Amino acid sequence: MRLPLLAFAALGLLTTACAPTTDHASMDLTADTVLAADLHPERNASDSVRNEIGRQFIVEHFEAATSSLMMQSIVSQRPAGFVFWNANKADGNQLRDVIRAYAAKAATTGTKKGLLFSTDYEGGGLSFTPNANNTPGIQRFRKGMTGLVHPVWLEKSMAQYGTELCRLHGQIMAKELASVGINYPLTMVSDLSNSLFLLRSVSKDPALVSRCLQASMDAFFENGKVIFVTKHFPGLGQTRGDTHEGTVVSRATNMTEINRHLQPFIDLINNSKAKGQQELLSILASHAEIPIFDQNHLTTESPILLRQVLRRQLGFNALVVSDAMWMGDYEPMSLGQMLPVYLNSFISGMDILMIKGAHFGGAVSFFRQVYDNEVSPELRAAIEARSGQSFEQVRAKFISRLSESSRRLDLVVAKVGDPRSSMGHASPRDESTALRDRYDQILRSIDPRWQNVLPSLRAQETVSTMGSP
Repeated sequence: MRLPLLAFAALGLLTTACAPTTDHASMDLTADTVLAADLHPERNASDSVRNEIGRQFIVEHFEAATSSLMMQSIVSQRPAGFVFWNANKADGNQLRDVIRAYAAKAATTGTKKGLLFSTDYEGGGLSFTPNANNTPGIQRFRKGMTGLVHPVWLEKSMAQYGTELCRLHGQIMAKELASVGINYPLTMVSDLSNSLFLLRSVSKDPALVSRCLQASMDAFFENGKVIFVTKHFPGLGQTRGDTHEGTVVSRATNMTEINRHLQPFIDLINNSKAKGQQELLSILASHAEIPIFDQNHLTTESPILLRQVLRRQLGFNALVVSDAMWMGDYEPMSLGQMLPVYLNSFISGMDILMIKGAHFGGAVSFFRQVYDNEVSPELRAAIEARSGQSFEQVRAKFISRLSESSRRLDLVVAKVGDPRSSMGHASPRDESTALRDRYDQILRSIDPRWQNVLPSLRAQETVSTMGSP
């Protein structure tokens, strides 16, 4: 059985009740929830590890608009970065302005280390499906950006065009995202097709998924300014249900089946190593339960899956990020309940935790207290119950992991550089005209219905106003 959820209230931290979220929204953003006073700020001057504890979190950013609280957090909390959900339906130029402002602020902080800027960006801005339905996909920004097809169309092109459409998919994505400053997009899924991934997955054939995603990832490598973040390790195609709604469990009964779902991840890892671009691949871990490996933990908190399988057996050495830690079983939990979860996930092998904006201040304060060995008895008991280890063991692993994950993050940030260096001034869509023409040509060739639907879908991408240069 998985570790139990713990019910307890105030634990010596700012613990703000947070209502269940919808579409990744967390609106309880105040100075008390996003920012938290450091009880020992004087220690940071001589302790760079402590000073950068906030970099273990990538923080939800509900709207693509500059937030004064998030601007302050860059200085005082030092997050790894932000993941934009675009509730205000901003266009690419507006997003660029927000990222430019945040990147400039990061450049003025004491360490001057860059930020990661993320968003969901698989494709599906072109909402036409193979069944002639109109179903929007996972592409958060569409205005001023090239609408991309649902990934299922990529497989349909492969018999005639090989991986050309897959490559164009990656080229357009990398070029336009780099032009607005997104350097850590949550891109195409390595999951094999099932009922949840009929549109989002390339195929149910792991060989086709691998070939297509490698072509897309190679385009990212050539761009050099954007990380290819694939998901949802170790493959949600082996499960039923939706991790947004609750626990999903692998149906695989043997390692032959498990290995089918692992194969795309293995191939991407090996490809990145062969090309000397390991830092430009990142893997997002799911909230699924995989009993063949671990009957007691979700992947999010499984040292077996995160360290033994992904790190040691598959040899992956770059960044591992969690799926949104406000989904499924985690969704109804308060900040106080989530703190031991964050810690357990981190010591189990996660490098970056994707968390609610309203939890950020409390989470950083909590990690500082663990580092300083100043955790309350009540919270120590909760940590031990969650992890099944003594607090002393947990703290030793935590301190070791801080250095380990920070080194990985430093390598990635250094690899992509300051996102402002690749920003354009025109609409990002204008960066990809020739690529888009060929992309559309292939779509029309593989299915003549695109001839009728493309003009209206492309018209929805244009914007009438420009962002500031």
